[in-house]
Amino acid sequence: MGTAHGGVAMTLLDSATGASLHSTLASGEAYTTLGTKVNLVRTIRPDGPVLRAEGSVIHRGTSTATATARLIDENGPLYAHATSTCLILRR
Repeated sequence: MGTAHGGVAMTLLDSATGASLHSTLASGEAYTTLGTKVNLVRTIRPDGPVLRAEGSVIHRGTSTATATARLIDENGPLYAHATSTCLILRR
């Protein structure tokens, strides 16, 4: 159909939210995603512009965290965004 599957955007956004949370972990901590809500707002085409995922932590508690990510192109238009809730684990 000329578009990329929404799972491609989901994977990029999940990686960006996870990487942002990972940057807050202490030695001996790990995390896993509990849930992610994705909104696709612009068509992603295989021959379209290069996209970049940017993530940031919204809240970091002792056992859970929330993070957000945006999928944008080099000129700034938004293609998709997501919010993830993660469980923080102690090893």
